[in-house]
Order: sequence, then C-alpha cells, then structure tokens
Amino acid sequence: MSIDEFRTDSGELDMVIVGYMHAYPRHPAPGQTFESFEGITVPEVRRYDVAAYVLVCLEMATKVTTIDVDSGTSSSRYETGMFGLSGKPHWYLQPVDVHDENGWVTSHERFAAGHPTVHLPETVRRLVLAAGRSDVPIGPVKVHNYSLDEEARRERARRQ
Repeated sequence: MSIDEFRTDSGELDMVIVGYMHAYPRHPAPGQTFESFEGITVPEVRRYDVAAYVLVCLEMATKVTTIDVDSGTSSSRYETGMFGLSGKPHWYLQPVDVHDENGWVTSHERFAAGHPTVHLPETVRRLVLAAGRSDVPIGPVKVHNYSLDEEARRERARRQ
C-alpha cells in the first residue's frame, strides 16, 4: 500500500493516519504505544513531511466502587453511560510522536479538538473494520490539534 492511501487533507492540515488504537476507560496516556498500520514507516512519513496522527476510538467509563457494609471489603468496576457519558464511542485523530525508527507513540503533549474535521480515507476505514470494529465512522471525525501545553506556556508567559 502507498502512504497516499492513508493521507487526508482537511484544507488546513495535511496528515497521514499511521495507526489505530482503542482507549478505555479514558483518553490514551501521553507516550502510549499502539500498533501502526502495516507498511507505514517512520522514514516514509518523514520523507513526505506530513503530520502523523493515530485514529482513536475512545469509550469513556466511570469507575464505580462499592463497599460491603458487613465485611468492609470494596470492589470496583467501570460503567458506561453514567454521569452524562453517552456510552457510545468517540472517534478522533490524535497527534503522535516517533518512538523509534520502527514505531510511534501518542504525543507527549496534551491536545484538545480544534475546529478541523476530516473524513477517514477508505483504506483506514477498511483496516479498522478488519480489526473488529463495526462502528467506524463514515462521516467526519474531529482532529485533536489544539495544544493545551502551548496554551499553558502562553498563559505563563503572559503572567510574567
């Protein structure tokens, strides 16, 4: 497969989607490893000079702890659909950093969704469907490209 099959252009962002990850019960941690798509290599992405992103399927859940009043023992479980959480997966694209010449990790910076959205390339949709997800979005997905760490740096500089 060609890297062009994994590229998408929102008009303001030229990017390549290098992999897919499922996150539960919260957003992936910074620096978390994931499986990249076969054939997408770090040197090839560098050669094209495009931003690299991972497709994240996030299923939020709330930790619920119960305590047995007789024995005092506690048990915990995760519940979906509580406290305003929809229980449906949220799909988005998150920036990645190079882990080594063979792979990627989620960015060490914190990002929130900016205003861009993109449609997933058909190759990406097909590979994620083949990985067992039947709910891959056909419509646009949000791009987490607004750096919260950059915003914090600007705020600290403003205060000084």
